[in-house]
Amino acid sequence: MLGNRVAPAVKYPEPEMSEAQLQVAVARYLDAVLRPPVLWTSIDAGAGKMRPRTANQRKRRGVKKGWPDILIMAPGPSVMGLELKTSKGTLLPEQIAMEQAFFNCKAWFVTCRSVNDVERALAFLKMLPKPLEAA
Repeated sequence: MLGNRVAPAVKYPEPEMSEAQLQVAVARYLDAVLRPPVLWTSIDAGAGKMRPRTANQRKRRGVKKGWPDILIMAPGPSVMGLELKTSKGTLLPEQIAMEQAFFNCKAWFVTCRSVNDVERALAFLKMLPKPLEAA
């Protein structure tokens, strides 16, 4: 009877993505689903290890701490900053201050831990294109 045994359904956890991997996945998702006039860009503030010379150059060029990883603009006007974090990641004090600054400007600042979180935020703000009607 061994051949008729069914393996128990075991749900294995998905491996944790790094923030860099999550940002690549979100970028691919945004490219696939957003349509003009909605615009988006990544703001590469260079988190992580960076040579002091590079950090000083960015600072002189006006790169500010705390900006979200991704900025999305849509008609309305509607502006949303996406801060991407792993399941264990927390906002830095500069990011918390930027979240308040976005709020003061009547813009959205959303912390997302997955592509699904990004999809829910876009749907909430009605930034996703309407599905095509069946003919």
